[in-house]
Amino acid sequence: MRKTKIIIYILISMLSLLILSSCKIVIVFENDEDLEFVENYGGMNYSVSGIGKTKNEEIIIPETYKGKPVTIIKADAFNDCHSIVSIVIPDSIKTIGARAFKNCINLEKVTLSNNIEFLYEETFYGCKSLKEIEIPNSVKIIENSVFEDCIKLEKAIISNGVEYLYSDVFYDCKSLKEIEIPNSIISIGDRVFTGCDCLEYNQYDNGYYLGNVTNPYFILAKAASKEITTININENTKFILERAFSHCKNLTTIEIPDSVISIGSSAFLYCENLKEVKLSENLEKIDSIFTNCINLTSITIPRSVKHIEWAAFRECQSLKDITIPNSVISIGEEAFSNCINLTTISFEENSQLKKIGNMAFNKCINLENIILPQNVTNIGEQAFYDCNSLINLEISNNVKTIGKEAFTKCMKLTIYCEAKEKPTGFDVNWASYGPKVIWGCNQE
Repeated sequence: MRKTKIIIYILISMLSLLILSSCKIVIVFENDEDLEFVENYGGMNYSVSGIGKTKNEEIIIPETYKGKPVTIIKADAFNDCHSIVSIVIPDSIKTIGARAFKNCINLEKVTLSNNIEFLYEETFYGCKSLKEIEIPNSVKIIENSVFEDCIKLEKAIISNGVEYLYSDVFYDCKSLKEIEIPNSIISIGDRVFTGCDCLEYNQYDNGYYLGNVTNPYFILAKAASKEITTININENTKFILERAFSHCKNLTTIEIPDSVISIGSSAFLYCENLKEVKLSENLEKIDSIFTNCINLTSITIPRSVKHIEWAAFRECQSLKDITIPNSVISIGEEAFSNCINLTTISFEENSQLKKIGNMAFNKCINLENIILPQNVTNIGEQAFYDCNSLINLEISNNVKTIGKEAFTKCMKLTIYCEAKEKPTGFDVNWASYGPKVIWGCNQE
């Protein structure tokens, strides 16, 4: 009898061990001493600063620690923590620092707080096992590379409320198929979806689009083919992404509807046969959109534009004249560089132009006529370098700085300066090798 009891006891013990070994036990304490915490300034709440000694694969950040709210996950707190499989971030958390979960290569599931406003740069960079993410409507800004290199991410829902997508947000998310972009977005950086080769697009005419249920054509991502000759852009489109039509060498004309508020850099790069463009009346800037459009002959810059930025029309070799509307505040570096047939630049009355960037009109060798607006204060290095057809130019007392070689090799140029002598803000070689400078000229 006693022997029988011992055998039964042994069997029960073995069965208990078997059951325990087959179960995955996760112990989470509200006041988890295994995670690392630091008291925030003022002593009112705490931050999670690291993984500490915890061995848990499934982590639930506690809402309180030592009776006080946990409100912050510090930058780099879980960086390179390969043991984490899932993380639940409670609503007490209001800030998640940059790179907080970077390279958590086994992280599969994330539940975000409903009270964070920012996802700082590289928060989930390199989380190679993450498959799905839902970003709450409390978030306003998603910074650079937040989900870059999340190679197994298949679905991303961006809730209505998010306003800014910075550059490289989903860069190289090779498995990303499904994404919802809300109508609340007002700014999109470059390369947000570069390398997302599995994305499922909505097609309209000759364009591929991303969007949401109410507006599937919110973003024009790219041309359906590099061989297109025409495209009818949907009237509900708000953004055209960078390089959307680059190397579409058969495209000859394009009309961009007024619904579009932003065109990404290099959108029409090397569209070598593009001749005529009608731009949206709601653009605020023109970046390097038309670089190397060598046959572009006609374009009207709308009065909504405030900035003509880097390389906007560089190498547009068939462009002969351009009118800069009075809304433009700055002309960026190389904006019209190497526009070799550009002869006339006109500025509307009451121009607000203040800055002409480095090499802005560099090597516009046939430029003959330009009258600088009175509000111009800065002229960059080599701004008019080698404009050897330019004959006369007046520079007012409002111009405070002129960069090195701004007018160098303008062999026919006479510059009439209102100042009686060279201002201290003019580089010593601002007008070397060619131009004649006459000081103390009245502008009236």
